[in-house]
Amino acid sequence: MEMVNFLFRCPLKNRGTDEKRQWVTRMLGADACISINYNEANSLKRLADLCPSGVDLYWDNVGGSILDAALTVLSPGSRAILCGAINGYDKQTEDPCYNLHLIIFKRIILHGFIVRNYESEYKNAVTALMGWAKQGKLVSKETVLQGLEQVPEGLKMVLTGGNIGKTLVQVSADPFQSPKL
Repeated sequence: MEMVNFLFRCPLKNRGTDEKRQWVTRMLGADACISINYNEANSLKRLADLCPSGVDLYWDNVGGSILDAALTVLSPGSRAILCGAINGYDKQTEDPCYNLHLIIFKRIILHGFIVRNYESEYKNAVTALMGWAKQGKLVSKETVLQGLEQVPEGLKMVLTGGNIGKTLVQVSADPFQSPKL
């Protein structure tokens, strides 16, 4: 089976910038990063071109229109892990998902993922992650804002895609860094 690594990006304003797509492909090593936009037919066609046999495994933390788009390219018997629905977090109602019937027709297996369900594995996970980080196998990116007053701006950035990676708000000096004299 041929493996293609890719990442969907949200269709909302600024979430699928060229800078983000380049970071995903160059720094994370993904084969492709696609911004799904229903106004651009090319986005789903590009995904279909990259994965002509369909997508076998999909991780979704967006929901709404992104999940809707993913259902159209998932292969029969594929699996989708659902761990979030950020598409609707800043709205009164989430974007509708019109392709739910494809779950039945394609026999797609949906699995909800909540990290606290794996609390018993926490120590093992931290050990493994720390080892991978020391080996340089993990790549992370943070957008860091300074000062507690920046919390509203940080939340806005997360919801509009104005960040890359995790958004952090630093409210005091890093206790693990030595002061520079």
